[in-house]
Amino acid sequence: MTDQEYELILQAQEGNLRAFEELVKKYEGRVMNLAFSLLNNRQDAEDIYQETFMRVFKHLKSFRFESDFYTWVYRIVANLCFNLRKQRKRYTTYSLDEEYEDGRDLWKLAQVESPKTPEEESLDNELRRQIDEAIDQLPSQQRTVFVLKHYHQRKIKEIADLVGITEGTVKRYLFRATNRLRGLLEPYAIA
Repeated sequence: MTDQEYELILQAQEGNLRAFEELVKKYEGRVMNLAFSLLNNRQDAEDIYQETFMRVFKHLKSFRFESDFYTWVYRIVANLCFNLRKQRKRYTTYSLDEEYEDGRDLWKLAQVESPKTPEEESLDNELRRQIDEAIDQLPSQQRTVFVLKHYHQRKIKEIADLVGITEGTVKRYLFRATNRLRGLLEPYAIA
């Protein structure tokens, strides 16, 4: 944590709204990306984004600098996503827009690439959709660990801190998630 970030947190804890706004600006992209990665739904990610910063604001005074602020915020996001996914398992709903909307592209940074043919673009979109569907089939903890490791490039120790589990459990979840994804995506492997 930088000295500037430390000062912003202290000021925000004392009720300085501008300092809190600066913290939101600093973390909003990462919060949205994590929520979207864990939920694979733009509207749910936006709801989690809002709820996260409401909770950060409400509980900011309880932040004791025992962990990195980033870790604290990420834990809030992950817990909100776990809870939402748990609720959704109880109630199955279907969206008419879901199969036509590829929200993932809205939250990724644009990459400069050579132009692809429409066929290549279509194959890429189909493969991305298959990967997303396979990741959605993982149990919540495995999905979270996999997304944090491979989509957010977090280290094992950092994931353990974020999720509140041991490093060994993180490795076990990663191993199981990778094996399950390998099986689910085998038909799409290039020989």
